[in-house]
Order: sequence, then C-alpha cells, then structure tokens
Amino acid sequence: MATATESAPLVERALPTIRFADDSIDLNVPEPDSPTSTFSGNSFNSYFPEFLRSHSFASDQDSDFDELDGLPDVEFPECHRFDVTDGENHAAKEIPFKDVHTPSVPFGTIRRNCWIPGVPIQVKITSYERHQAHIKIFSPLFITQYDRPRIKIFNPYLYTIAIKHGEFEWTIRRRYKHFTHLHQQLQLYKAKCSLPMPTKSQRRRRQSVKGTRNKIPRFPKKPELMARDMEKRKNYLEDYLQNLVNINVYRSHHETLKFFEVSQLSFVKKLGKKWREGAIRKCSGGRRISIGCCGCLKKFHFAGNWKKRWLVVKDSFVAYIRPRDGLVCDVMLMDTDFKIETGMGATGAPHGLLISNLSRNLLAKCWTSRKAEEWKASIETAVSTGMGKDYTTRNRFNSFAPVRENSYAKWFIDGCSYFSAVAEALESAKEEIFITDWWLSPEIYLKRHTMDWNRWRLDKVLERKA
Repeated sequence: MATATESAPLVERALPTIRFADDSIDLNVPEPDSPTSTFSGNSFNSYFPEFLRSHSFASDQDSDFDELDGLPDVEFPECHRFDVTDGENHAAKEIPFKDVHTPSVPFGTIRRNCWIPGVPIQVKITSYERHQAHIKIFSPLFITQYDRPRIKIFNPYLYTIAIKHGEFEWTIRRRYKHFTHLHQQLQLYKAKCSLPMPTKSQRRRRQSVKGTRNKIPRFPKKPELMARDMEKRKNYLEDYLQNLVNINVYRSHHETLKFFEVSQLSFVKKLGKKWREGAIRKCSGGRRISIGCCGCLKKFHFAGNWKKRWLVVKDSFVAYIRPRDGLVCDVMLMDTDFKIETGMGATGAPHGLLISNLSRNLLAKCWTSRKAEEWKASIETAVSTGMGKDYTTRNRFNSFAPVRENSYAKWFIDGCSYFSAVAEALESAKEEIFITDWWLSPEIYLKRHTMDWNRWRLDKVLERKA
C-alpha cells in the first residue's frame, strides 16, 4: 500500500505543464482520468477546445482563413522591416519626372520605386460576375473564326477591383486563382525571410502584431465551389487586399505589383493617366524584320522568339519593359497609322495582340482571349480620350500635332537673341536640362556684350545649375 509520500510523485506527474511560445504563461491542466482529475476523458475533450477558444488560440472561423502576419526582424537579403506606411510627412501627389532616369530595378526583387511615398492606397471590389471563358477558333478553310464557350468550374467568378492611389484611379479584373497565387507567393517570401528561426523577442513581436486583426491580411482559403455567400466572400477578399497594401514590404513585392498592374512608370508626373499594364509575350522583330510570311500567308507567324515583357499604356505612347533588369526597351508613339488588332485571323498568333504605327509592328501574345480584348479596349480608350487623340487624327498640313494656341514656341531673328533666351531658360531650370545638337562646344558664350561675360559661358552655366 502506497503511503502519502509515495503518492506525491504520481500527483506531480498527473499535472503536466503547458508552456507557450512567449514563455510567459504556465498552466497546469490535469490529465484525464487521473487520480486528481475532477472530470472524465469525454469532458476533457469538450473542455480543452473551449479553453483554447476562450484564449483566442483557436476558433471555428479561423479554419476558413489563412493569416499573413508580419515578418520577423532578421538580416536577410531583400527582406525589409515590417512597416505600415512610408510616412505622411513626405507625401507627394506624383512621382517626379526625373525618376525615369534613375537606375532600373529588376522585377524579381522588392521595388520601392513604384508607389507614391506617403500616399494611401484604396482598394474596393465593385462587382463580381459568373463569367464564362470563350475560346476563339480560327478556321483556315472558311477564313473565319467563332467562339466556343467554356465554363470555369473551379474559378467561375470574375471580380472587378477598383484602385485609387492619390489622383490615379484604375480597375482590374481577377479570378480567385489570381488571389490564391498572390497569397501563396507572399507566404513563400515570408517563409524565406523567416530563416534563420526568429528569436524569443521576435516571436513576441509577431504575437503582438498578430493580435491586430484589422492590420493582418486574412485570406479566405475555402474554394469557390464551397462558398455559399458570395457577398461575404467579396468583402473578405476586399479586406485582404486592403490590409495587404497597408504593409510596406508586401505592397512592394513583385507579385503584388503584378497583381495590381503597377510599374515604375505608372505614377510618373507628365506621363499621363494610369492605364492598363501587364505581362505579355512579345515576338522578336517587327521593325526591320518581318513578323509574318509573304503572299497569302502574311497574317501567319512561323518564326521568331517569344520573350516575356511588361507592356505599359500611357496617354500618348505604348512602351514595354524587360523584367530581367527593369529597362524600358522600346516606346511606340501614337501617330496617324496607330491601330490595334486581336485574334488569330488578324495577328496569326493565338490570343494575339498586334500594335502598329508608322515605325514598327509589335506582336504580342496574351494568356487568354479575354485579356487580349481587354488590352485592345484599354488602348482604344486611351487613344480616344487621352492625349493620343491629338496625334492619331489628321492635322493641318499633315502635321503630326494639332494647332496649339498660347504655346511656348517662339520665333527668333538671329542667333544673338536665341542664345540669350537659351541662357535665361537654363538659368530658370528647376528639374531637368536636356540638350540636343549636331555639334556643341561647351565654351560657347550664350550672352555677349555684358560686363560679366564669363558667367554666361555654357559650361559655367551647367556647372552652376548642377
């Protein structure tokens, strides 16, 4: 028969210690059916989940969401501190034009040169619709094409998202699979930045951030086939995107920029409104090399390399960027011969997009026919409503630009008055000085017959402005 002193270790073993991650809470919970337990195994199984829910460690609704909490403060390449805003004291309406000359940044990194610093981003899902994909089939026998509808079983709904960033407003259309891809890529980036394992203080900081529900992006991971209330689902996705763009490191991630169609040219001053942007596959050639065949097969494409490019539409031009290094490879100006064509019959490529002007042809492939039609609609809207309208219509004397009143151009009689006006313009420059000439001497005197004639020598003026 066991004595009281011999039974004490049994009681001690029956009270295990639960130690939490922050090492600040110790809880002795009796084991089920132990000598000191006051409830049976069934009551223990019902008590323990209730205990966890009461302390916000588990809940019935948390199983439907996947949280993307803050990053730990570890030294890791391309990993930045968890920050919510860039600071409202340095808020600006636009990115200055001089930033187009800054060194480019590859697309596969954290790019902080895209959003306007200190300006909030507002995201709202305006509508959703059950959308069917249409496959355009081209028939060479009858020289025609027809649509065949295809139902998207796993992603039937197409969400229209409106974004406002300062004075810029634009809309995008995404399916649930695009939300899922974005969330998975950010999770991988977070796991990459979590190595090595965070310290005790970092875990406490993450727990404190995790408790802030209105700042943590919570992604609804239930598939659309299982979603019953689409209005609630729309609100969940909207809250996820809004909380995501409020975190500095996540909104500057290349997958987030790709999702919202943002690049370093999106919000630059004097480049116009924010139109459509996105990834396409561009065909080589189009300027001096024909992108098609000859004769009756000139609409078909049989050669050339397809490379990924980032296409940007602005008020008066279309440009594409090389994602590998972020360089702007080419710019196509809108002129009198500017036109856009889509479809296999017009471009010779599946989901093709053909952009032409007086200088070249740009052939691109989109991932779906819907995206190709959206590209065409966006470019045509930019041409008809933006500055491109001035250059695509016939002007007086076949000029590339229309007649403008109160312009900055001025007639000069001789070189003396011209160089004097150039000197005054250089002296009043505040942002940029751009000089083009056949041959220019830096020692030319812009103003003569003055007392301080050496002050107005070109190299002295540029040195003073620099």
